[in-house]
Amino acid sequence: MRHSLNASVVLSLALASACGKVESIEVDAPPSVDPDASTSIDAPLPIDAPPVDAPIDAAPVKRVFISSATFFPDFGGTTQADTACQNMATAAGLSGTYRAWVSTTASPVNARFTQSTDPYVMVDGTMIAANWADLTDGTIAHGIDRTEAGNLLPNTGISNCHGSPTCFQTYTGTNPDGSAYANDDQCLNWTTRIFDAGGGNLNTFSGGDSTYSGREWTIRAAGFRCDYQARIYCFQQ
Repeated sequence: MRHSLNASVVLSLALASACGKVESIEVDAPPSVDPDASTSIDAPLPIDAPPVDAPIDAAPVKRVFISSATFFPDFGGTTQADTACQNMATAAGLSGTYRAWVSTTASPVNARFTQSTDPYVMVDGTMIAANWADLTDGTIAHGIDRTEAGNLLPNTGISNCHGSPTCFQTYTGTNPDGSAYANDDQCLNWTTRIFDAGGGNLNTFSGGDSTYSGREWTIRAAGFRCDYQARIYCFQQ
């Protein structure tokens, strides 16, 4: 607030000294408020609004999908299957590193995968398992039946797994605990599409079924023909 000041007030103070000398001292009086003067109140300083909390990131999860593409089993082993998963994820705009739920004796899933404590969910958010321990305990919460684009695969029956794009049969060679399934040659470790090798030798693979949530999701049966086409499961690491 601004104040107008009166003229200086002269106060005479009589000071008696030992010599009887008297001095007059001029002192400024304290300011007084002129009631007729206009006053103004300065606007208060702005008070900063409380900071807005930064948005909280969604809880971390690991994405899971079944491949939109079908393959013959001679895709070249687990490394090539991993590459196929990564390429599909990247094309669908999914971030992170992806690997295939496909095993050989020398390269099982449980040796290649990050065993995460985060939940595993499909692209649409459907929960598959709460963590790695839950994923590998023999059952999952829901069949892995959505592609990298989030599309649901129609249930067309096992008879349509001879190259049909809606086939839900999967190559796995993998037990529910992530270890390699040893009772098939996995199409010579995923290198051949020849079923009848001659001389009574048959090349086969063990695979899963994306419509199941029990152990059949990864090992529905063994002895599938290597001249079949099927899909692969892909997991974010």
